[in-house]
Amino acid sequence: MGSGKTTVGRALAERLGLEFSDSDRLIEAARGRTVRELAEELGVDEMHELEKAHLLGALASAEPSVIAAAASTIEDAEARAALQAPGVRVVWLRASAPALAGRFFQHRHRPRFGRRPRRLLAEQAATRDPLFASLEPIVLETEGKSVDEVVAEAMSFLRPAGLQDDPDRRSRR
Repeated sequence: MGSGKTTVGRALAERLGLEFSDSDRLIEAARGRTVRELAEELGVDEMHELEKAHLLGALASAEPSVIAAAASTIEDAEARAALQAPGVRVVWLRASAPALAGRFFQHRHRPRFGRRPRRLLAEQAATRDPLFASLEPIVLETEGKSVDEVVAEAMSFLRPAGLQDDPDRRSRR
């Protein structure tokens, strides 16, 4: 939460000329409530199941896309296996727990985890970081960087060397 998945993902998808699939937005549209409301109503475990279903559905699509998946999905073995499938590139947006905690209350849709999210985020990182690392992802630190800087860094990993960013090429995909 707060790493920049939605903001960076949307900008990266636009730059690549791909569709963007955001778990929070799609779950909210399907259910008519924010993920905060759903987590409170259904419980965290059921919310994580919805997030996993979004990820698996997005990965199963025939069309390439940029997917902003909830971080909770990394804890699910089926989701991790899907992220290791051929053709899937995982980009892990990272920031420190204090930086993430500073962003935590900026958006009202995020679930409430008490008034001290820094501890929760540090605990989640202790569990999730090794799982993310096991996927051999492209790791991008977002702390102190603009969206454009993070997207440019992602592009340097995602585009073959020497390939120019040609807007006409997008229409030929």
